[in-house]
Amino acid sequence: MQKGWAREKQQVYFITNTIAGWKNLFVTIRAISVIFNSWRFFIDKRNASFLAYVVMPSHLHYIVQLADTQYGISDMQRDFKRHTARQIIEGLQAASEKPPATSLPLFAAAGFQRESAEDLLSCFRDAGRVAGQTYRVWLPDDRPEMVFTQKFFEQKLNYLHANPVESKIVASMEDYPYSSAAFYASGKEGLIPVTPMRFVE
Repeated sequence: MQKGWAREKQQVYFITNTIAGWKNLFVTIRAISVIFNSWRFFIDKRNASFLAYVVMPSHLHYIVQLADTQYGISDMQRDFKRHTARQIIEGLQAASEKPPATSLPLFAAAGFQRESAEDLLSCFRDAGRVAGQTYRVWLPDDRPEMVFTQKFFEQKLNYLHANPVESKIVASMEDYPYSSAAFYASGKEGLIPVTPMRFVE
């Protein structure tokens, strides 16, 4: 467990995970699916509840609660980053032998272009070399922030849902398919189940 990481159990956290070099990795279905498949694992196997989420081209924001008292948020972050990094590297290595992947139209129209698999692997190798690893996919500075009031929750909720609008990917938050904004606006189910929560103060 890294120094300074949260140790509390059964708490709610706002988390940001960022790709090394702020690369626009999550602009293809395959890369985005790696994240949602991993999150589904934590929902099914670790009793995780996702209160909100957004997957942006270079980073993720999400609010999550773990019910397993023997498995804390630091454990989740370790396993999430390890598993997704392996999937991402394997996918890029396989993709380097195929025609280059292109960004989904949603992202391409906003100027978020997918770099070649070779360029992404080179970036992750360089980041890994600094850390004494073969590859580093995720930046290390992603300490969870505990969410313990309704006001703070709503601030983070609005912040993460506004990301695609601020980046000019969509004009309206609920039009972005890779976030929970539509669920909060109309109850529409997204790519993973969302558990709404209200904090008692």
